[in-house]
Amino acid sequence: GITNPDHVHFVQIKCPLLTAARVQAATDSGKTVATTDTLKSMKLSRGASALGVGIALGELSLEQIERDHDRIGRDWSLFSGRASTSGGVELLNHEIVVMGMSDDWNSPLAIGHAVMEDSIDVDPIRNVLVDLGVYGRQDGGKEKGDDTNTSGRDRHRHGHYQY
Repeated sequence: GITNPDHVHFVQIKCPLLTAARVQAATDSGKTVATTDTLKSMKLSRGASALGVGIALGELSLEQIERDHDRIGRDWSLFSGRASTSGGVELLNHEIVVMGMSDDWNSPLAIGHAVMEDSIDVDPIRNVLVDLGVYGRQDGGKEKGDDTNTSGRDRHRHGHYQY
């Protein structure tokens, strides 16, 4: 199995959402919820799930999250490069799939990951393929983590994509 968090390349989480009935049930039992807005609950649930992955894999510290919960889903510097989340009203619990490769892995199949700046940022995809030995580097030698903008325009982080 995978014992090193660095060997985890992808975590897919389907998380539950609040519904009007669930908010009412919580209120009736004397409990409070983070929000009564069901749409906002999707954002919070998905964000908290992704940040939980980031903490578990050492990408983030718990202290970064504990300082201000309002940062969830708003502060784009808080993210996991290996988490993908979705939400569903049909769930009461989280469904989690973890993919990676341990040092003991012995197969022609492989997995890698990278963070894209936007949906047209192809350099991270190429670099993952290079890392996996699929083909040679074709991005002018730019290394992982080099945030140099080669497009001639500013890019804004809209999401994180897994391959």
